[in-house]
Amino acid sequence: MEAGRPGLPIRLHVGLQLLKHMYALSDRDVLDRWVENPYWQHFCGEVIFQHRLPMDETSMMRFRHRIGENGACELLKMSIGYRE
Repeated sequence: MEAGRPGLPIRLHVGLQLLKHMYALSDRDVLDRWVENPYWQHFCGEVIFQHRLPMDETSMMRFRHRIGENGACELLKMSIGYRE
């Protein structure tokens, strides 16, 4: 039995979600800009400039649904170094 395709790196998922919310972009727009921007790619963990989309919009949506609203808040807190 095969387990299927390996998952994408968590840094990529989290980085794309943060960029999406920082710049108030749609899933498609953040992916399109990611392809054009080496700084965004590096932020998301890439070492070599990529010329193709890292995933499709549905993958971004599924990740957001998996982590839920509480998970998204925790990611934001971690990204800004918030401590309670």
